[in-house]
Amino acid sequence: MITRISKLTKLLLLSIGVFALLAWLLLKNYFTSAQQLSVKPPLQYSKVELKALDSSIGMHTKLPFSSIIAAAEHATVNDQSGKGEKQTCKKILGAKVCATLQWQYTISRDGKVEVNAIDERLQLRLPVSFSGVASVDGNGGKLLGLRNKDITGKLTLVADLDFTIAPNWCPKLESDLSYVWVSDPKIRLVGNIRINLRKSVDKALQRKLKDLQSTFSELIDCDEFRQSVAEQWHVHTLDVPINKNSTSQLHITPLNASISEIGIESDHVGIAFELGATIKLHDDTHQAVPVTALPDLRPSVGSPGSVEFSLLLEIPYQQLTDTITPKVVGKTYSSKDASNVIAINSIELYPSGELLTIDVGFSANIFRYFETQGNIYITAKPIADPHSNTLRLTELAFTRSMDSKVMSALTTVLRQKLLAALVDALVIDLGPSLRKIEDSVAKSLSDPTKTAGIPVDVAPPEVRLMALNPQADGIAAIVHLSTKLNATIAEDVLIR
Repeated sequence: MITRISKLTKLLLLSIGVFALLAWLLLKNYFTSAQQLSVKPPLQYSKVELKALDSSIGMHTKLPFSSIIAAAEHATVNDQSGKGEKQTCKKILGAKVCATLQWQYTISRDGKVEVNAIDERLQLRLPVSFSGVASVDGNGGKLLGLRNKDITGKLTLVADLDFTIAPNWCPKLESDLSYVWVSDPKIRLVGNIRINLRKSVDKALQRKLKDLQSTFSELIDCDEFRQSVAEQWHVHTLDVPINKNSTSQLHITPLNASISEIGIESDHVGIAFELGATIKLHDDTHQAVPVTALPDLRPSVGSPGSVEFSLLLEIPYQQLTDTITPKVVGKTYSSKDASNVIAINSIELYPSGELLTIDVGFSANIFRYFETQGNIYITAKPIADPHSNTLRLTELAFTRSMDSKVMSALTTVLRQKLLAALVDALVIDLGPSLRKIEDSVAKSLSDPTKTAGIPVDVAPPEVRLMALNPQADGIAAIVHLSTKLNATIAEDVLIR
C-alpha cells in the first residue's frame, strides 16, 4: 500500500513538474517574443496648413547735411571758364558802324556751401564770384579805351529743393532758384572809373535760372529710374547654414512697396522705405517662383526702419529624432522592487493628425526572469515656446493598451517613470538654429554689395518661435524676426 502511494506521489509530482515546465516554457516563449504593447496610430499629417504672414522690410535712411555740403563742394571745386563774342551795329551820322564785343570769364565758388532747412524744404546756398576780361575790337574800342577791361562780381546762388516720388515710381525734383548780389558786377574803365552792369547781368541770369530749373526737373529720368527698380523686383535669396552639412535659403518674394514723405530735419534729410514680402526657408535646390510686375508705390510707411519677418520653415522629423535619440536611447528604468526593468532601444517620430507619435523600441526584463522586446506608442502635442525658442512635446500619453501581459507587468509606476523621462528629453532647443538665421539676415541686410555701398546699421535681431504644426515630412514652424535698419548716406557715396 505504501509502495503504491509512493508511486502515485511520484507520478503526481512528475505531472506537476511537467505541467510547470510547460507553463514556464509557454510563459517564456510569450514574454520573449516581440510585443506590441499599445495600438499604433496611423501615419497622417494635419490638414491644417501653416502659412507665413506677410512680412515687411523697412529702412530709415539719413542724408546728413554734411554729406550734401561735401558733395556740392566737390562738384564745384574746379572753376568754370568760358568765352564769347557779340557784334553790334548802329548807324552813326548816316553811316553804319559795327563793333564786336569779346569776353572771357571764370566762375569760382567763393566760400563754403551752406545747407539749411527752410519751411520744410532744403535750401542750398552757394557763394560764387566771377571775373573776366572784355574788349571792344577796332579803332572805336581803342579810342574809347575799351580794350581788356576787367569785369568782377560776387553773388550767392540760392536753391530751394523739394524731392518726391510719384506712385508710378517717377522721381520729381522741384527747384526754386534765385540769387543775392554780394558785390554788383562792374567793368573797370580807366583808373577807378567803373560801370555797373547789374541790370544787364540780371536779365541774363534770369534767363539762365529758368534753364537751370528745367535742367533740375529733368535731372532724373523717370523711365530709367523705374526700369532700375523693376530690375530688382524679383525673389531675393539669402543663404542660411541651418544644418552642418547643408545650406538653406531664405526666399524673399516682394509684394508691395511704400515710401514716406521726405523729412527735412535740423541736420539731415530723412526718408523711409518699406517692402512688403513673403519669406520662406527652402533647401538650396528650390526654384524661386517668378513675381508679378512692379506695382505702384503705396503712400505711407508704418514704422520707419522696422523689419518684421514672418518666416515659414520646416523642421524634419529625422532632425528631431536625431536630437532626442542621445537623450533616451540606452537608458533603463525599473520598478521600485527592480522586478521589472525596461530599456529604450530606439526612438522614431511620425505625424498623427495634429499630434506626433513616438514609436519607442524597448527591451524589458519581466519578473526578473523573462526577457522581451517590442514597441510601445506614445502620442504628444508639439508646442512652441517663444520665450525660450524651444519646441516642447507635451501632453504625453500611451496609446490604447493591447491585451498584453507584458503591458500589465509594466507597473503604473514604471510607465510613469518612462513618461517623465521622455518629458524631459522632448524639449528641443531651437535657439542655435534660429541664431544662425539671425546672423545670416543681419549680414545680408548690411552687405555693402547689396546696399550700393551705403552702410546700414542693423539692430540686434530678435527671433521667436511662434507656432508649430505637423506636416508630411516635418513640423512646420512660424518664426518671427524683428530688427531695425538705419542707413546713413556718407559723402563718399555721393561723390563717387
